[in-house]
Amino acid sequence: MRLFYDLMARVYLRTVLRRPLLALIVLFAGSGVFASYVPRLKMDASSDSLLLKNDPVLRVYDKSRLVFGSDDYVIVAFEDKDLFTREKVRFVADLSEKFRAIEGVESVLSIATERLFRSPPSGGGALGLMAGREIYLDTPACDLALARRELAGHEVYSQNLITPDGEKTSFLIYLVFTFEEKWLEKEMYSIEEMLSGGDPSKVLEISAGEFESVFAGSPLGISDALEAIGSEKDAAVEGIANPLAQARKALAAYREAPAATGAGPLSRLESPEGRALESALAALGASLSGGAAGSPALGTLRNRFLVASERWAESGRGSAMLRRLLDMRNDARWLKQRLGEVKGRFGTVVDSRRERRTAALAEIRRILAGTGRGEDFHIAGLPIIWVDMMKYIRSDMKVFGVAGAVLMGLILAAVFPRFRYVFFPLAACLAVMSVVVGLISMLDLRTTVITSNIASLLLILSMSQAIHLIVRYQEVLRSAPFLDHRGNVMTAVREVALPCFHNALTTAIGFLSMITTGIVPVIQFGQFMAFGIMLSFAVVFIVVPAGLMLFNPPPGAGAAATAASPFRKLAWIPDRIPLIVLGASAAAAIVSVAGITGFKPLGIKGLGVETVFVDYFNKDTDIYKGLMFIDQKMGGTSSLEVIMDGKREGYFAERENFAKIEAVEKFFAGLPHVGKVITVRSMTSELEKILKDNGQPPPGAGGFPPKFLMGVLAALGGRGGERAALWSFISRDFSTARVFVRIREADSDLNRNEIVAKVREFVDSCPELKGLDTQVTGIFVLYANMLNSLIGGQVNSFAPVFIVIAVIFVILFRSLKTALLAIVPDVLPIIAVLGLMGHLGVPLDMNNIMMASVALGIAVDDTIHYVIRIRNEYASCGSLKEAMYRSSGSIGKAIVLTTVVNTVGFGMLVFSNFKPTAYFGFFTAFALVAALLLVLTLLPVLIMMFKPFRRNHGQAVVEAVKGQD
Repeated sequence: MRLFYDLMARVYLRTVLRRPLLALIVLFAGSGVFASYVPRLKMDASSDSLLLKNDPVLRVYDKSRLVFGSDDYVIVAFEDKDLFTREKVRFVADLSEKFRAIEGVESVLSIATERLFRSPPSGGGALGLMAGREIYLDTPACDLALARRELAGHEVYSQNLITPDGEKTSFLIYLVFTFEEKWLEKEMYSIEEMLSGGDPSKVLEISAGEFESVFAGSPLGISDALEAIGSEKDAAVEGIANPLAQARKALAAYREAPAATGAGPLSRLESPEGRALESALAALGASLSGGAAGSPALGTLRNRFLVASERWAESGRGSAMLRRLLDMRNDARWLKQRLGEVKGRFGTVVDSRRERRTAALAEIRRILAGTGRGEDFHIAGLPIIWVDMMKYIRSDMKVFGVAGAVLMGLILAAVFPRFRYVFFPLAACLAVMSVVVGLISMLDLRTTVITSNIASLLLILSMSQAIHLIVRYQEVLRSAPFLDHRGNVMTAVREVALPCFHNALTTAIGFLSMITTGIVPVIQFGQFMAFGIMLSFAVVFIVVPAGLMLFNPPPGAGAAATAASPFRKLAWIPDRIPLIVLGASAAAAIVSVAGITGFKPLGIKGLGVETVFVDYFNKDTDIYKGLMFIDQKMGGTSSLEVIMDGKREGYFAERENFAKIEAVEKFFAGLPHVGKVITVRSMTSELEKILKDNGQPPPGAGGFPPKFLMGVLAALGGRGGERAALWSFISRDFSTARVFVRIREADSDLNRNEIVAKVREFVDSCPELKGLDTQVTGIFVLYANMLNSLIGGQVNSFAPVFIVIAVIFVILFRSLKTALLAIVPDVLPIIAVLGLMGHLGVPLDMNNIMMASVALGIAVDDTIHYVIRIRNEYASCGSLKEAMYRSSGSIGKAIVLTTVVNTVGFGMLVFSNFKPTAYFGFFTAFALVAALLLVLTLLPVLIMMFKPFRRNHGQAVVEAVKGQD
């Protein structure tokens, strides 16, 4: 080991200390290359970026989207006591049209887009409804008084599009669902599964036969879209007459073509007729793109057509993909090449979708602002939540990043009033930050709500190593004035490098523990933080010593004595009142773990694992007001679904099976935090009432047959866009039904896990659901699973991480007793901060769970430096008590300064408008202060009590670290 240290010292001396200017030029030039990529950094504001990619619920969710369409919607709501006047009705109808014409919007549902049947009644039963004149809210013949009664009392519309009092209404704006993105993602996972020896069909899941049943019929609205385009009277349609005719002809040929046989997973969708239809639809889509600009009506039809066309084009991709992969199973080279191609295309599609979605959301807000009453509107929905979330995070990155660097510079300038002690530490930290953030951008990775903290964390954590180095250099100047300048710098580096390296290593291990979560952004956060921490060690120990070599030692640097340091007084507490220190530490730990006031569990026992979206934002923000209004007045924000698969065509068209849907509806009606519940049964129930009001009595005691009612609903349609409401809740072959539930996210006592557990318990025990393949899914469930995985992974990794750190301590300190004593002040800050969160009622979420890794890293840093210093001082003076005072006077100064700088850096985040960031800053700062107190009080008390050092042992370590120039 001595030879290794000598070799490293010689290399370092020749490359850094003898050529400092060259070392700085090379390092800053390299970091400048990475820094040039920082402005290109992209941000991901999508909710699915945090979902567990291996979550089986996600596969059910993706498959459900293919059958029932996307549930990615924005809710816009407003209140008006005089809503049902001609002027206000026209206002709602115009807004619906403007929203529907936005590119990237699939459909819009509002009280103005839904057909009315009692305002006034048309008469004539089902035939009268289908053949009679269509009545909408803005139709001149509509009786607005009757319409208000019909809409407010409607089983589907009430608490969904309008409140029962008829004074609050909402628009449901569904965004275009990109099927290609899902298939490319599935193909990536399939290839990765195959390269690791797995079966790609397990990832793809949806077979060719399932595609044929899911996409049977028109297919998926293509015929309806073509007819709608042909019936549009706008003059712009004249320019697409020929492509429209060709598409209709190709569709007819496709329908008449026989299904392919004897070709494994091949289906009719891959036949020559299928490819011809795809080509014709592409040509028509190009024509529509050119003509939509001057025609809002045609723009709406274009959106309808593109959605239907995309679904058709993608419907055959799964079977073709699976066949191709199976054919190339043994060609690893081709699979790797294909994986690269798919990843490239996937990135392009994702970028396009994000840009289109961001533009659509901005256009929605622009339209609302242009109404002249924008402040009256409330907007919510997961797309808006995530866009606003990233807006706050982007602002925090700019504001607090710059402010943090400036403030740390001012603190350094106040403590070390010389340019070299301020500039070079800051330059080193900024270089580390630039390299890591630039690398993320170079790899074309997106910044998420998780990874956005990387830059500020690296800036703060890197500073700790620089401060330790500067403080030790000043001590060497005082204690060894006989050395030349290079000798002073080299001595400081030798004595600090080993503890800083082990600190960087243990901190990196703490961050690497995040790879167990299964959440891609969290894994990336752990990986880049671990890399950044190790990089910071190398950069700091190049930039700061090289910078010091460019200046001569300041005059009078050796005048002060270490013994005169005011920080020696810190040792008075562990020396004079050790029992109080032990008692206070034990009491704090007990209160943190099991504090109880009355009957309410507090501390860690009262710590919740929960996140309510509305709690992310301050009460004066538009997004907070929108979430509260829509959750409390309009039926909830987040969605939960129950998918019931009868496994055969026509299952839910049978009366006895159709009745099973009602059992699920009744269950949700009594579940807390549930807003609006919509099913195909609630739609048919409302239709039954309408038929009776229109003079058509049911054919028998059992009422109307479900298949008849669903057929009438399919024929009636609406004018909200491509989305047909019926097919959002029942598959086209009536084999699968969907129960859609909106959850009130703003409820203060919301518990995701409890709700999901109750739903799953009901599904497993409900006798009506026996024999059905019933799955619980939806964004609400997926987000709960993500939180459980994130927090469970972190909690479960704590023990292994502490074991690894203990092993490193044993290697570093060469003593098991010392290692065990050193672990204590590292564990207690985490216990204390978790206990404080429990007392304050702040739940664990995706942001503050990372605080434990940060706090652990800094506590370990302080511990390593203190133990090595007190052991070395003991080897020098022979008195453990004097060694404690010397250590407090020397390394105590560095520990206090690093804590002050880091606490100020994290403390600034408290002023963020994004609450998770504010909580993260506050609790991390608290953990840092706790670590400081424990390392400077409890740790010396334990060392004085158990006396883990041998004097000659400490001297051996000193000799091993030092070596010769």
